[in-house]
Amino acid sequence: MTPNELKALIDIYGADLAKWPPQEGAHAKTLLAQSDEARALMRDAVAFDAVLRNTGPVLSPDRRRFLVDSIMGRLDDTPSSLS
Repeated sequence: MTPNELKALIDIYGADLAKWPPQEGAHAKTLLAQSDEARALMRDAVAFDAVLRNTGPVLSPDRRRFLVDSIMGRLDDTPSSLS
């Protein structure tokens, strides 16, 4: 496996090798043990996956409804430049 192949598989499966097909995961582990470039790619992927998991606080249904109603109410008060 090359670093470019590793990058392509990271793009498909993410940074968690446990979620990869077993054969590709084994090849990735071998490359990671031997290559600084591969380890840098994996560090970036781990950081990116962490960003994707951190979606922030979840709004309660009542809070979400309030925000949507508030935004929609303001849209009615905004003059349209399309008229």
